[in-house]
Amino acid sequence: MMCRSREQAEAALARLRSVLAELGVESKEATTRIVHLEVGGSGFDFLGFHQRSVWVTGRRDSTLRHKV
Repeated sequence: MMCRSREQAEAALARLRSVLAELGVESKEATTRIVHLEVGGSGFDFLGFHQRSVWVTGRRDSTLRHKV
Protein backbone atom coordinates (compact mmCIF):
# COMPACT_ATOMS: atom_id res chain seq x y z
CA MET A 1 0.00 0.00 0.00
CA MET A 2 1.12 3.53 -0.62
CA CYS A 3 0.04 6.27 1.77
CA ARG A 4 0.71 10.00 2.02
CA SER A 5 1.70 9.99 5.70
CA ARG A 6 3.11 7.64 8.30
CA GLU A 7 -0.17 7.94 10.25
CA GLN A 8 -2.13 6.75 7.19
CA ALA A 9 0.34 3.89 6.72
CA GLU A 10 0.01 2.80 10.35
CA ALA A 11 -3.80 2.89 10.11
CA ALA A 12 -3.70 0.91 6.85
CA LEU A 13 -1.37 -1.68 8.39
CA ALA A 14 -3.68 -2.05 11.41
CA ARG A 15 -6.67 -2.50 9.10
CA LEU A 16 -4.76 -5.03 6.98
CA ARG A 17 -3.86 -7.05 10.07
CA SER A 18 -7.51 -6.98 11.14
CA VAL A 19 -8.72 -8.24 7.76
CA LEU A 20 -6.03 -10.94 7.66
CA ALA A 21 -7.00 -12.06 11.18
CA GLU A 22 -10.62 -12.46 10.06
CA LEU A 23 -9.34 -14.73 7.28
CA GLY A 24 -7.19 -16.73 9.69
CA VAL A 25 -3.95 -15.43 8.20
CA GLU A 26 -1.24 -13.34 9.82
CA SER A 27 1.61 -11.24 8.48
CA LYS A 28 5.18 -11.89 9.57
CA GLU A 29 6.40 -9.21 11.96
CA ALA A 30 9.99 -9.63 10.72
CA THR A 31 9.11 -8.76 7.12
CA THR A 32 6.08 -6.48 7.44
CA ARG A 33 7.15 -2.88 7.86
CA ILE A 34 6.51 0.70 6.85
CA VAL A 35 9.21 2.23 4.65
CA HIS A 36 9.82 5.69 3.20
CA LEU A 37 9.86 5.66 -0.63
CA GLU A 38 10.57 9.35 -1.28
CA VAL A 39 13.88 10.24 -2.91
CA GLY A 40 16.53 9.43 -0.33
CA GLY A 41 14.26 6.95 1.45
CA SER A 42 15.39 3.44 2.30
CA GLY A 43 13.06 1.56 -0.05
CA PHE A 44 12.58 -2.21 0.20
CA ASP A 45 13.45 -5.49 -1.51
CA PHE A 46 10.65 -7.47 -3.16
CA LEU A 47 11.01 -10.52 -5.40
CA GLY A 48 14.69 -9.83 -5.97
CA PHE A 49 14.31 -6.14 -6.87
CA HIS A 50 15.01 -3.09 -4.73
CA GLN A 51 12.03 -0.71 -4.82
CA ARG A 52 12.63 2.99 -4.19
CA SER A 53 11.73 6.35 -5.62
CA VAL A 54 14.14 7.98 -8.06
CA TRP A 55 14.11 11.46 -9.55
CA VAL A 56 14.04 11.48 -13.37
CA THR A 57 14.76 14.80 -15.08
CA GLY A 58 15.38 16.32 -18.47
CA ARG A 59 16.08 14.13 -21.46
CA ARG A 60 15.80 10.86 -19.53
CA ASP A 61 12.25 11.82 -18.59
CA SER A 62 11.16 12.30 -22.21
CA THR A 63 12.98 9.13 -23.29
CA LEU A 64 11.23 7.09 -20.62
CA ARG A 65 7.83 8.56 -21.48
CA HIS A 66 8.38 7.73 -25.15
CA LYS A 67 9.23 4.10 -24.32
CA VAL A 68 6.09 3.70 -22.22
